[in-house]
Amino acid sequence: VFDQSFDYGSTNFPLKRPRCVEGTYCDASIPPSSASSRVCSKGHFCKFGKKYPCPVASYCPVNNLFDPLPCPKGTFNFQIGQLECSKCPI
Repeated sequence: VFDQSFDYGSTNFPLKRPRCVEGTYCDASIPPSSASSRVCSKGHFCKFGKKYPCPVASYCPVNNLFDPLPCPKGTFNFQIGQLECSKCPI
């Protein structure tokens, strides 16, 4: 963790955030290591170490997404955490 006035990497500061691989989330209760990274499951996307459900108007069909995918033209989604978008009825 780094900010403009202090480099926390120079200490063993206990609140240091673990580093995560893009598309995974980290468990802050486990010290930084590859074991603390978790697969971001379908229906979710993981950004900067945090896991979020896919928002409305998007879908998350595969594991380890960094960004949700927008619903393609002619489809819609009005729920969160969805794996696919529905076809428009007209």
